[in-house]
Amino acid sequence: MPARLLGLPFLLLFVWSIYAAWGAEDDWFAYPVLVSAILVALVYVFSPEINWWFYRRWTPRLDPPVKHLLGQFGGYYNSLSEAERVIFEQRLFLTVTATDFLAQGLPSVPEDIRYMIAYPQVCLNFRQEEWLCKRSEKTVLYPHPFPSPAHPEQLHYSEWYAEDGVLIYVLPWVVEGFTRPGAVYNVVFHEQAKVFRDCRPDLALPETAEAGIWEKLEAISGMSREYIAKIVGLPQEDPYPISVHHFFLYPEAFQRELPARYASYLRLFGGKND
Repeated sequence: MPARLLGLPFLLLFVWSIYAAWGAEDDWFAYPVLVSAILVALVYVFSPEINWWFYRRWTPRLDPPVKHLLGQFGGYYNSLSEAERVIFEQRLFLTVTATDFLAQGLPSVPEDIRYMIAYPQVCLNFRQEEWLCKRSEKTVLYPHPFPSPAHPEQLHYSEWYAEDGVLIYVLPWVVEGFTRPGAVYNVVFHEQAKVFRDCRPDLALPETAEAGIWEKLEAISGMSREYIAKIVGLPQEDPYPISVHHFFLYPEAFQRELPARYASYLRLFGGKND
């Protein structure tokens, strides 16, 4: 991390000052101790901002295992041109950097899981100039279905808690949704679709009440409304997040069944035919 490298000289100065001041009769050594301690504290407090400033200007390349994941499972990523893939990879890294991850029962969230979670967010916002939303800066992972303040009586598998900007997922479903695209409903795309709509009220999203919308969504994916409600763990009254999921995971069938909505989403999100 850049902040750690920046803080290292101040930390060494602090250690040297303590050593030099030990047993010294001159009070002058108190000043470098105090100054270096303040500098170390400032770097620690502002380390997220320092890292973000650095990475926005010098974004590192993704590690080969992450690029392999994208190549194997990232349908939208693979539809982009070579130049667009570079931009996508940079934004993916920055999205992971900007997100706080917490996993219940794990000391830290593995890197590949972080990128699986960030991937749908980058897909949805790839055509937007402001591609980060502050309404989703924290992600919490559970090993099992969970209740929440909004749904205390229902154990569910994913939720966007908008009041605190927290996205909550069951970890196994994150992995299944990413590594089995089209076969398993991707709850991360589902929740990120809601975040996208909330962050961009100025965008003209298509109406969600077309006649027969639920039947057409099932025809696209083979997944019924009831099945998706079981996967998410909550009743599904709004077809919008499901339609966004299907646009990314089943583009050909989506274009065939919902051509007008496909054209609208294509303008928003891009894809094979943009």
